[in-house]
Amino acid sequence: MHIAVLTTLRHRYDDSGIPRFLAWWFSELTSLLPERVRAQVRTGSRRLLVVPDSEGLNLWISDDGARRSLGQLELEADPAVAQQQLHGLLERLGGDEPAMVLVLPADKVLRHVVSLPEAAAENLREVLTFEMDRHTPFSAGDVYFDFRVVGRHPATGKLDVEMALIRKKDADPAIEQAAVRGVRLAGVDVLDGMEDDGPRLRGVNFLPEENRARRRNLRAWINAGLLLLGAILLTAIMWQSLANKQRGAELLAEQVASARADALEVAAMRDQLDQALDGANFLIQQRLSRPTTIEMLRVLTDLLPDDVWLQRFEVKDTTVQVQGEAPNAAGLIALLEDSPMFVEAAFRSPVTRNQANNKERFSITAELEQPADEAVGEILEEADDG
Repeated sequence: MHIAVLTTLRHRYDDSGIPRFLAWWFSELTSLLPERVRAQVRTGSRRLLVVPDSEGLNLWISDDGARRSLGQLELEADPAVAQQQLHGLLERLGGDEPAMVLVLPADKVLRHVVSLPEAAAENLREVLTFEMDRHTPFSAGDVYFDFRVVGRHPATGKLDVEMALIRKKDADPAIEQAAVRGVRLAGVDVLDGMEDDGPRLRGVNFLPEENRARRRNLRAWINAGLLLLGAILLTAIMWQSLANKQRGAELLAEQVASARADALEVAAMRDQLDQALDGANFLIQQRLSRPTTIEMLRVLTDLLPDDVWLQRFEVKDTTVQVQGEAPNAAGLIALLEDSPMFVEAAFRSPVTRNQANNKERFSITAELEQPADEAVGEILEEADDG
């Protein structure tokens, strides 16, 4: 079950655009490396093609599409000698051991396209294994097979799958010949024709996943390393971005706090100014609410006749009290009432006569006249503007 899942995942991976992207990415990155390093990296993509014929196993090295012959492992030679010969060839190649692929003739291979429901894409190998005898003359246990999706039809919910298969009895002898001569097969492919520089392959792999030789794939490690490096760089960028945003938030908080402190300082200064204005307005109001003592004395001096003598002058809040002697005390009430400064003038006690000078002793109280609100408002506005 584990192998089947891996095989399904491999086919889905091959059908995606990821391999082409990684190949392009790898090519671009390796072009930046020194030639010696590039040569070492390229060894990870090499394949040793093993093409059997009646005389032996013909060896071809395929390196990034370029192919050249390495010679032949003769069938008549002792397998141990063939193993030494193969080992010597691999040592002369240098680098990592290439993937070894057995190339079988095309006339032994059956190709067939089947139509399956789209839901079968999740486990194509199991479906094809189960229905092998429906689509081919063979049962699943008699063949090696591989497949690839060649078409999808969303409107009908179908997909076209090209299946290539070879009978085990046609493949096993060649696989056994290669194995006893030290060939550690990573795949079994089909010959699609011979070109000037060597065999061209069909691009399938009949060898079951569990039988494939495992080797160190430098390119895979490099890709994994690059992906890891990319993930680390992405994490670092994200962390730096978050750090920048955090720092920006802290700076903004500092600016807000500074602006708030400035606003509080301005508000405090405004409160102080308002208090100062209120105090000044209060003083002005107090000043306007009643005249000064000097002003009251001046007004009284102007109002009262020259034969009136004042013995006492007292101001308490808005009440003015005067005591003295006058030839006609009753006439003083009218004089005070006619004044714009005094109102509600009245005798505080009965009038008496001084027998010595024949003048009347009086004690009069009066209220100070309050200025009009309009006049006070104008004066306060002038004070505020000042």
